[in-house]
Amino acid sequence: MRMGLKMSEIIFRKVNITDPDEMRFIASIDMTIPALFDPLFQVNDKTINERLEQLMKAKPDDFFQVVLNGEGKIIGYHFMNKFKTPHGLMAADIQTLWVDPSFRKHGIAKKLKIQGEQWAKEQNLDHISTFVHGKNAPMLALNELLEFELVGYKLRKKM
Repeated sequence: MRMGLKMSEIIFRKVNITDPDEMRFIASIDMTIPALFDPLFQVNDKTINERLEQLMKAKPDDFFQVVLNGEGKIIGYHFMNKFKTPHGLMAADIQTLWVDPSFRKHGIAKKLKIQGEQWAKEQNLDHISTFVHGKNAPMLALNELLEFELVGYKLRKKM
């Protein structure tokens, strides 16, 4: 772990969807993630507010965890929801996963993903799907380590 931080000081808990500061923080960070990898992605009050509206639709039985450091600051989060596939199966979709850059490479993202997998198993879901930006090498590597399989590519050509 980072110097001065013990794993025992890190708290994993369900998000408090009724806390406007917690939810706005998550929505704000969540909108910066695509912008790191996609030059066409816009981060502004409109996109942050739209993401906040989407996050506020989380259901009580969705998987929505936050990670706090010893001072109570959010240093990570992971949101997955259930959906029905075109084939009628129930599955989970990873909406987002983020860990503060200063707390990365210490197993927090891996622990969040494993907790999400456990939740999916408890929900008797068929599978978990996720979208990862092609240039997000650390998340691609983590997904491969956790035995996610590549099922396609999303490509774009700007006109």
